[in-house]
Amino acid sequence: MKHVGKKTASILLTLVMMLSFLSVTPSIAKAESVGRSWTVNADGTLSISEATATKAVGSLTEGNMILIGTKGGTIVEGSLPSGTGIVTKISTASNAAMIRYTTAPSKADIIAAIEAVKFTGTTTQVHIDVTYGETTDSMQGVDNFGVLNADGEAHVYKLIDNGSAISWIAAFNGAVHGTDTLGGLKGYLATVTTREEAALVRDFYDSSEAGTWIAGTSLKYSTDSNSDYASAAKVTPQNYSAISDSITKVTGQKISATTGAYYCPFGSASVSNSSYYDYYYWACGPEEGQAISTALWASGEPNNSDSTRGGETCIVSPWGGNAEFNDFSPFNTVSKYFLEFSAYDKGLADDSAAYNSITIYKVTLDGNGAAGSIAPMEKVKGEALTIRTDCTGLTNNGDTWFAGWYASTSDTDYSRVVTYSENAPVTLYAHWSKFGYTTQYDPIAATDLVYNGDAQLLIDTSDGYGVWRVNAPTDGNTNSYTYWYSRSENSGYAEGTVYDSSKAANAGYAANVSTGCAPLYGTNAGTYTIYWNWNCQAGNEQLGSVTVTMEPKSLTDASITVETDPQNGIITYNGKSQAPIITVNDGARGTAGTDLTYGTDYKIEYVGTGTTDYTRSTTAPVNVGTYKAIITGLKNYTDTQEIAFTIEKAEVTAPTITGKHYTGSKLTADVGETELYTVTENDGGIDVGNYDVVLTLTDPTNYKWSDSEEVEKTLIFKILPETSINTEVNVSEDAPVIKVNNLNNEFALKLLTDEETDYYENGVPVVVYLDVNVVDKTKVPAVDLAAAEKIIADDDYTYGECLDLSLWKRIGTNDAIQIHDTKGNPVSVQITIPDTLRNVPAGYTRTYRIVRVHNGNATVLAEGAGPTLTISSDKFSSYFILYKDAVKTAPKTGDGMPIAVMVVLMFTVAGTFVIMDLKKKKNTAEGNL
Repeated sequence: MKHVGKKTASILLTLVMMLSFLSVTPSIAKAESVGRSWTVNADGTLSISEATATKAVGSLTEGNMILIGTKGGTIVEGSLPSGTGIVTKISTASNAAMIRYTTAPSKADIIAAIEAVKFTGTTTQVHIDVTYGETTDSMQGVDNFGVLNADGEAHVYKLIDNGSAISWIAAFNGAVHGTDTLGGLKGYLATVTTREEAALVRDFYDSSEAGTWIAGTSLKYSTDSNSDYASAAKVTPQNYSAISDSITKVTGQKISATTGAYYCPFGSASVSNSSYYDYYYWACGPEEGQAISTALWASGEPNNSDSTRGGETCIVSPWGGNAEFNDFSPFNTVSKYFLEFSAYDKGLADDSAAYNSITIYKVTLDGNGAAGSIAPMEKVKGEALTIRTDCTGLTNNGDTWFAGWYASTSDTDYSRVVTYSENAPVTLYAHWSKFGYTTQYDPIAATDLVYNGDAQLLIDTSDGYGVWRVNAPTDGNTNSYTYWYSRSENSGYAEGTVYDSSKAANAGYAANVSTGCAPLYGTNAGTYTIYWNWNCQAGNEQLGSVTVTMEPKSLTDASITVETDPQNGIITYNGKSQAPIITVNDGARGTAGTDLTYGTDYKIEYVGTGTTDYTRSTTAPVNVGTYKAIITGLKNYTDTQEIAFTIEKAEVTAPTITGKHYTGSKLTADVGETELYTVTENDGGIDVGNYDVVLTLTDPTNYKWSDSEEVEKTLIFKILPETSINTEVNVSEDAPVIKVNNLNNEFALKLLTDEETDYYENGVPVVVYLDVNVVDKTKVPAVDLAAAEKIIADDDYTYGECLDLSLWKRIGTNDAIQIHDTKGNPVSVQITIPDTLRNVPAGYTRTYRIVRVHNGNATVLAEGAGPTLTISSDKFSSYFILYKDAVKTAPKTGDGMPIAVMVVLMFTVAGTFVIMDLKKKKNTAEGNL
């Protein structure tokens, strides 16, 4: 939080005057003093008392600027002093005011000016800064200011537009070492510490541009050329003075300067994106050196994305028009920066300047239901306030007596306040007690308590004296017995009160106050102190306490189980810190037990065993060896358990060395590069033969060969004889034109067995060829012919021609071997339909099929109109060329009837008439016989 600037938080002056005070405003005829700090005016507003104004001015004999900030209320317009040589202004939110004089007035005039300012009645806090310095500085460019921090301090802001791009370093120097001043205050690059202040900055510059420079950075300074970021000092105005505006070169993570160097941590393997913000701090102002809150960053920021300029190490805001932060390279294209003016020890324009400051907080005293009212008290920042012990002005109901001022009205939270030291406004409440006790029995501390995860009674209730008891009151009033407990006698305690609902006079009574009373239960291991306080109206008061200890649970308890993964504790070396995953479970907590939390319930340390030298450490080991993990209980757990584990050597697989064929030049093995081993011998040779390649493990401590325990490993590199391979296609004279698309050396090698490949690699020539012949279909095996004729019959095709395609390989001078199956490596063959099958009758179209028959199976490989068809086959036997003709589709007449059909019908009709005429003539002739 800021010391001065935005701190304008709210005004301690909350002297908001209790409701009872506000209710009297209409009838007040003159100013009424409500404590040493505040005055209630006739119109219900508040003013600072002369005593407080005098304290605010302090030892200053004169001054030329007053900054006032409020919280809880606002400053009343028109209440600021005016006149020649006085410039006044109230912030947009009316929660801060500036009074500036061109000629410094006397101390008495300054005190009078402070007294004249009025605040609304709801004000809870006021902060005042009085400065003395230059009186001629200009107000130009000072657009706004506001109360932005918890202390209600008023800071003034000024936006500087450089007109062109300016580096963060230059902006820093322009602010910290510049000449901008205001009323004796020196400008510095703005420190934005609250969301309200960020919104104020945004309102200055509400734009979606690159934003403006503010004082946040992750740069560090070093004067010894040390590249270790961790050893560099933080940026300060003093060591920044050596930087010039001309610095634009970034080398890695080091920004060179005229003297010394500046570093950013980003880029280091030890820094993750999610922790970038941990390195940011304010480089100047009252917050110089303080870490920057993570709450104001834009989504996904900081991300250090500008790698071209060595990383992003400085902050701009607003970002994208929003009141949020973004990280930028210190040399990014930003043309504006914010100045901030506030009073603090380094914030004065020159050595002769001075300032004084005061913050006042309102302490409201609430009667908690009692009649009447009581004036509030005021606390000055940094001073402890002794709370009054009386309740003058309040009237109780006669059955109770005043028990003091408390921070709560709750019957179970009785935290009496004697001294108030917090720097914040507060409301305290009167508490009222009943009377009439005669005898009290003290509680007895519980024994043998051991942590079990549940709340346990801290007092012993095994007999009548193990409870808190009081006799019935003689006056019939309700019994009241106050108790509380704490982990330490002076702080952190909780209070409660137990009541007796019985009002029967002189009736015996015993109240078990432990039942249902959370303050008398403890959950965590430790030592508890239980206090009690019994009072009666006659002054019969008894105070006492008892100490109760709950022991931590031992990790050696039978209910504690420790499991590891892997179960055998054997891990393979991987170059990183590693150990078995350890799970500690308390089986007595819950039906399924409860897994304990690492770092909260236990810690783990590692140490070497046997011949492994590894000093006890919280960091898991890296290297091969034997170790043990020591599990130690924390807080609610104690004692240790140990788990043995081993890190074994990682295996290295030697590379496969492929031989090379003789070329007439020197050849060496292609081993490749690796960090796991080095090639200590690889001389190779020219002639055919075997040559040694020797590999040596780089780190034999943590690695071993997969098939050897030796450090060195010898492999064989072969220089093989020259090789020869050819492919051919043989087509008989009566066969159709054949073209093979992929019969090449690469394809041929896939057809060789391992033994044949060895022959080839040792120089034996290899030939792979395809024979194509026309055969009579009657020569085809009956089972294959039957399969083909079925397709012919089923699909109405006509037999055309039968081809025999056979694939062969010949190794050296050995006999050729026929290949019936290429094992998934098909041959692509283009077949031209023979001319004899391309004579298609007029008025018909013809479709061709190529069908392969093999072992009684017929497969259609290609179908189309020709003149060529391409097949792909990995089996070689008989191939049938089939064809089928179909009548061409005739053109249609206008009525949709084909012309050919109409012609046929016409001839048919004409023929019918001719026949009928001939029959008539014949009948006539017969009739003449």
